[in-house]
Amino acid sequence: MGLDEALEQIRQRIAKRAPGSLGEPDTKATLIEPMLRALGWDPEDIDEVHREFKTQKRENPVDYALLAEGKPVLFVEAKALGTNLDDPGCAHQIMGYVGVAGVDWIVLTDGDHYRLYNAHAPVPVEGKLLFSVAVSDASQEVVQRLGLLAKDCVTSGGLTGAWEAHFVDRQLIAGLQALVGPEPDDALVSLLSKRLPGLTSRQVRNGLRRLRLTVAESEAQRPPGPTKRSGQTGKRGERVPAGEYRRVILEYLAGQPAKAASSERIYAAVCARLPPVGPDLDPDAKGVPKWRGRGTAGLSTLHRQGRVRRRDDGLWQLVQ
Repeated sequence: MGLDEALEQIRQRIAKRAPGSLGEPDTKATLIEPMLRALGWDPEDIDEVHREFKTQKRENPVDYALLAEGKPVLFVEAKALGTNLDDPGCAHQIMGYVGVAGVDWIVLTDGDHYRLYNAHAPVPVEGKLLFSVAVSDASQEVVQRLGLLAKDCVTSGGLTGAWEAHFVDRQLIAGLQALVGPEPDDALVSLLSKRLPGLTSRQVRNGLRRLRLTVAESEAQRPPGPTKRSGQTGKRGERVPAGEYRRVILEYLAGQPAKAASSERIYAAVCARLPPVGPDLDPDAKGVPKWRGRGTAGLSTLHRQGRVRRRDDGLWQLVQ
């Protein structure tokens, strides 16, 4: 079952239940574990999904540890449907789990609401949140953001790419807001005075006050999550255009040292910047998510076009 179908099924189950009417065990069985399956994780395979996981006997267990090559890469802490996840105690509780195990990512969910945290980000707890969505919202944003939790995206580093983009954008927005107001920054006033020799520093400062410049709203100011790209409708039968895959690959390579990167890093960038939707989330005949195959196809096309080449060390590089 693909992610779209699973979301619809889970949405219908949630609609039948009043808040507080479904306990934690039933929430796990009917809402959370079907979601894990749709995202490519196998709850029946203990080497992939370990329930009641703890690294030491005296620790409190986390509900689910999702593993890759025997090591936990993502924790999932489950609450009963309708639990108030806004309670600061919920977020603080789960940070203790990852601190001991060394896992970066942890999801807090009641089967409807999903919150993903980067536990080791050097910011207060509220700043560790990457995204928060509700399955019952029925928007395409839910598909895009939950798609970041897909097994192949997590294990290939897609979450890291998504976090870096979110964190950088948020810091840039904060820095720009500090420069333009409400009191213009001295360095900005000095820079503009040099660029505009016909104006004094006083005139520049007073002009900036009158203009009341603001930083335009961006994805960094909205609830965290991946950027929606054109063509990503997420309807069954629709896919991200092939040209978008090639564009992301070229942009990513252009920003790397020596304009080169490994295939795995390129796939992680594709997953982070073009969150899989619709049929791209489905597995192919070999069980590999189709979005990854389309990323491979994008690399092959760019290679045939002479825009990228594969070096002797296995890294892909832009052709200058």
